[in-house]
Amino acid sequence: MEQKQQDNTAKKDLSGDKVEKIEEKFSALTLEECSTMIDTNFVQLKSAITNQDWFLVFNSLQAIRLVTVKISEEDPERPFSLITKIGILPHLIEVIGPNYVQHSNIQSEALWILINVLSNDPEAVNGVVSQNGIRMLLDLLSLSKSPEVIDNCLGVLYNISGEEELSYRDGILDSDAVGILINLYENNKTNHKILTELALLISNLVRGKPYPQEKIMLQLLPLLAQLIDAMDNQTLESTLFTFRYISTASEKACELIIKLNVASKIAKFTLHENKNVKDLAFQTVGDLLSSSDEVVNTFLNAGLLEGISISLKSNNMPNSLRIEILWIVSNIVVSPSDVIAKVLNSDIISIIVNTCLKEETTIRKEALEVIWRLVNCCSVDQFQRLMKYQLVEQIGNQMQDSETEIVVLAIKCIDEMLGKSQALVEQKQTQNPVMIELERLDIISKLESLQEHSDEQVYESTIKILETYFAVDKE
Repeated sequence: MEQKQQDNTAKKDLSGDKVEKIEEKFSALTLEECSTMIDTNFVQLKSAITNQDWFLVFNSLQAIRLVTVKISEEDPERPFSLITKIGILPHLIEVIGPNYVQHSNIQSEALWILINVLSNDPEAVNGVVSQNGIRMLLDLLSLSKSPEVIDNCLGVLYNISGEEELSYRDGILDSDAVGILINLYENNKTNHKILTELALLISNLVRGKPYPQEKIMLQLLPLLAQLIDAMDNQTLESTLFTFRYISTASEKACELIIKLNVASKIAKFTLHENKNVKDLAFQTVGDLLSSSDEVVNTFLNAGLLEGISISLKSNNMPNSLRIEILWIVSNIVVSPSDVIAKVLNSDIISIIVNTCLKEETTIRKEALEVIWRLVNCCSVDQFQRLMKYQLVEQIGNQMQDSETEIVVLAIKCIDEMLGKSQALVEQKQTQNPVMIELERLDIISKLESLQEHSDEQVYESTIKILETYFAVDKE
């Protein structure tokens, strides 16, 4: 799971000139001086908390944070072990409690330190959790009106939920986190930074197996349906990932996603200018697509075919995504004839036949799978339209490939096409167009030569075609 660490690039409660001077002071310290500074400020912090000297509490926390940033530049793990050893965690937990809500600058600094500590020290995570830290953090989200406190609080919870130990994730979810996060969204709809942190946290909360309880994931979906309207790419990416994960975990979630009109939005993101958003949109479509014909139609009506067409034409698309998209098309073409008609009315099949079948093996494999499924599921009239794409010639070219898997798929396609064309002959009282093309292109001789192929599946499939359609006796 993912965790985050903040640096010192965005100070929280000080004006610009003062911040720069403070940072310059700490950046000039040696590592030995930094270690001493941590000890000194911790002693000062404890005294200031006891005496309720809030100015000194803030200064001490800020000094500890800035010193740890300085040390981390030299040794990323050292500052966090130093902080843990001196026993600061109970004091950090204390100042994020309800008695300090009016001191948002103090709470912000304490949370910032926690973000950094928890990003590098699993023992520190356990220390925070064991001191009722989850409950206090969630309560703080409900009580605080400070955007900076809320932002950092979400960051701490993100790092806790990012641990491989799923009991931390479940501890957050079992503490009415969903209700608190929903209220948080309602109160901060216009704060894009908080929405980004919220989306990141939720993406961590749904990760891991065993999955969270289904009822919790269903409760999160209406919130995610609103987060997906966010304008910034990072929030979109986190939200799409969460939809993807939830949709693979629960059939009921898939149904609710459709009811919430999210599928149409996801389809539109396949046209997004940001590569990561586009990739995640396609992956989410792939996870949702097989749930029902209604889902397929929803995606298509929202412009999915346009997104597929544009992406398959792109020269900059990674093969992994091309494979994902072709797999999506494979699932679309096993739909009823009205859906297949929409595919045929696009230029997708032309792209697959004329481009994808000329690419590397993994791409051609998926392209052949699309063609085989399409021929299998299309009507006789639709098959006549398919023949205009010179399918026989393009597939025939695959039959002598060095990769056995490609040869097997090509033979499957030829076999399916012969069967469909036979139905065409019987229905339309016409000549068999596939037989004509096989003979014209001398692909029959290629089939005959495959009887000598070393692979048993290639041999058996070839014999079946020759015996069934060309009256060749099995030797």
